[in-house]
Amino acid sequence: MKDEISTADTGRAADKAAIEDLLSREIDAFFSLDYATWADCYLHCDKMRSTMMSHELGLDVRLGWDQHNEGTRLHFEGEVPTSTQWEKRTEAIHVRGDMAWATCRATTDASLCMMGETYETWILERHNGAWKIVCVNVMASRSKQHESDGIAVDAEGRVVGMGPRASVHLQQHPAFTLRAGFLRATDPTVDRALQAAIGRAGALHGFFEQAAYTEMEGQRFAYPIVIERTDDTGHEVIMLTVQDRYTYLDFGASAATTARVDASAMIFDLSDNQHRVAQGIVAGQSLPEIAAALHISPATAKTHLQRVYQKTGTATMTALVRTLLSTG
Repeated sequence: MKDEISTADTGRAADKAAIEDLLSREIDAFFSLDYATWADCYLHCDKMRSTMMSHELGLDVRLGWDQHNEGTRLHFEGEVPTSTQWEKRTEAIHVRGDMAWATCRATTDASLCMMGETYETWILERHNGAWKIVCVNVMASRSKQHESDGIAVDAEGRVVGMGPRASVHLQQHPAFTLRAGFLRATDPTVDRALQAAIGRAGALHGFFEQAAYTEMEGQRFAYPIVIERTDDTGHEVIMLTVQDRYTYLDFGASAATTARVDASAMIFDLSDNQHRVAQGIVAGQSLPEIAAALHISPATAKTHLQRVYQKTGTATMTALVRTLLSTG
């Protein structure tokens, strides 16, 4: 009996090693554009399935080997990437007879994938003594595109991702710093508001928490923190959003803030010039800066701002920003 158990354990260990080697060969071949090796990792049949999902590209479902193969055609017709970095970690492999499934986590900076970090499930079958992939599901999170503009923090507020632009901005920012891995404001009042907002966002990291919030509020979570400049020349906006179980902090104007101001401009019936002034205010520009950008006089910019105040029922830049970003 012990010999039988030992033989079975040895067989499972050999199968797991073979499967891990197969998954490594598949991703190596994919990034080196070795089509023959990549294709040999799969079972070429109609029952094969593949799904890929990311925020940038949406959901892509491929039914059968022919569709899966066609879906990668443009990739293998390109040039071999010279600087792509990637890492795949196999978390678990389970073998039951001639079937197996594996779970993996991978990261990449490949611009083609735009995925950043992925969670993967692979199903395999043994055919003629060799393991072949029959189903693959790849779900992406922590988009590299999103991360390049913002700072990503986990539910506890610990910084887990920061792109180049966000890193440079933070290094040059006089009001914020990193302390023991956490984003902190140097001003105690601002820091309290920042930590409270991060905590509120962290409570919505779960899928059902986000769904419940969206149903109650009628929109996804997006919370603006408005910080007055000490020189009275304006303010700065930090936008907090939740995606993929992370909170993203975007400094200044971003795609999210621009879209919200655009929507608010329609709701409050702002003219084109009033809309442009509102966008400048949300971007943290002072009135002289806005006037110069729009090639109008500061007095005209001030008139447009007063009309925006009247239409939105606000009287200060801070109140205006909160209204524009909370309504849109």
